[in-house]
Amino acid sequence: MDGVSGATVTSKAILAAVESALSSEAAAATEESAAPYEITLPDGVYEGSAAGRGGDLVLAVTISGGKITDIAVVQSAETEFIAKPAFEQMLPALVEAQAPVDGVSGATITSGGAILEAVLSALDSEGGR
Repeated sequence: MDGVSGATVTSKAILAAVESALSSEAAAATEESAAPYEITLPDGVYEGSAAGRGGDLVLAVTISGGKITDIAVVQSAETEFIAKPAFEQMLPALVEAQAPVDGVSGATITSGGAILEAVLSALDSEGGR
């Protein structure tokens, strides 16, 4: 990108700052990964809940061999066309990663908050079913 005539020093400084910010952000994103869940529960199915945009979200988290093997939606008051992609993308990703994953664009409250909080709630459970 070219600088602005009459503001060459400022233009170059802005470009350098943007480039620096982008490279720092990329480096931080690759260095920073979510810590895996610490699962201390015995094998079983544990329910966790969290407040979503439309109401409570309840998930059933299956633990086997100290790992999450399945996550299923038990109850959701979320708008289906918004929440469905979050469920379809995040639940398998959480099982695969065994750690928090990024939320889904367009479903920020459901994916970035409620799903992750409900999984943590299940992992903090006292008893399974």
